[in-house]
Amino acid sequence: MKLLWIGTVWPEPDASAAGSRTMRLLEACQEAAHEVRFVSPCQENLHQKALESRGIHTARLMPNDSAFDSYISAYKPEIVCFDRFMIEEQFSWRVREHAPDTLRVLDTVDLHSLRRDRQRSIRSEDSTHSLSISDDTLRELASIYRSDLSLIISRAEESLLTDKLGVPTSLLEVTGFFYPSPPPFRGWEERKNLVFIGNGLHEPNLDAVRLLKHTLWGAIRAALADQGLKDVELHVYGAYLPQEIMQFDNPRERFRVMGKAGDVYETLQRYRCTLAPLRFGAGLKGKVSDGWMVGTPCIATPIAAEGMVYEERFGGVIEERMEHYPQRVAELYTDTSSWNTAQASGREILTTLFSQATNARIFQDRLTRLIHEKEELRQRNIVGSMLWYHGLRSTEYFSRWIECKNKV
Repeated sequence: MKLLWIGTVWPEPDASAAGSRTMRLLEACQEAAHEVRFVSPCQENLHQKALESRGIHTARLMPNDSAFDSYISAYKPEIVCFDRFMIEEQFSWRVREHAPDTLRVLDTVDLHSLRRDRQRSIRSEDSTHSLSISDDTLRELASIYRSDLSLIISRAEESLLTDKLGVPTSLLEVTGFFYPSPPPFRGWEERKNLVFIGNGLHEPNLDAVRLLKHTLWGAIRAALADQGLKDVELHVYGAYLPQEIMQFDNPRERFRVMGKAGDVYETLQRYRCTLAPLRFGAGLKGKVSDGWMVGTPCIATPIAAEGMVYEERFGGVIEERMEHYPQRVAELYTDTSSWNTAQASGREILTTLFSQATNARIFQDRLTRLIHEKEELRQRNIVGSMLWYHGLRSTEYFSRWIECKNKV
């Protein structure tokens, strides 16, 4: 089968969990003998060439340009995947018009409207962390209903959509991370120091680093000093860290900003614990699961641990109250027994929830079934039909207006 993936950017598996997951999804499609193409309005770069080297044909196509219409009409894919709801808004009407029989799949990556609501709640000191019926929520919901299937990254976000917002489960498929079996781990005594890792283009990460620098790190150092440990350092890694964050580097305070990690796994396996004091966000957190992949437990907030707890177990410690966070870091860092238990729990969660072989098979099977069932599903999706009838025409004609203006 032919599959076309329309990306917001060219995926960067070594820079973000989202990029890594997208690459695993593309590889799963290739393993299922699909012919895979990837297009994006993003400028050509080395990440595009990396896709080509994996046998994935690429092209740069703009949303307000009929060149896309010619491309998809000539390619005739059986499946089109939209990377995030903004891409679905821009391209889905063109897909529907020029390839009406094509299965339309939305990869939400995470619920962007939920992340934005949570960011607003931080500013207003609202601790409910719920999903409001905002413009972002309505746009994302409309995109889900217009699609034949939406990939949801965790059971937590699936429950939010089905229980609170009434989205039918027939439109959703939980598709989390893809990890191979973890290798043997380094032990507690072979590790030292603490680490935070996160892409600098992601605002929840920047907020967490600021929180560590200005509020938490001094208290963490004091809690560790009470245990006789005065030389522990915190190392901050991340691609695209802004100059503001790079200037936080202070050897005297043992707060080091290291920049982009060359090899994430090789880097994380040197540390005793990862820190994830995220105050807002959505989806699964690669900083947590990448640590588990090399046996590094995490001290997380509930936001960072969301969707990553299995049978009440977590590969580390979850602490909601920031005033207690430093002490929990010191306890896990110094308690060998608790640390070993956390390491084992992280391995179990990876192999149970995020198995590459299992999740790839589930994803492939769902696509295969939908190819044969899409007409029946579309007839049952009355809300989606109404949205197509009324709603997206405004987006279509606005896009056509931009295209005409650009030509003039």
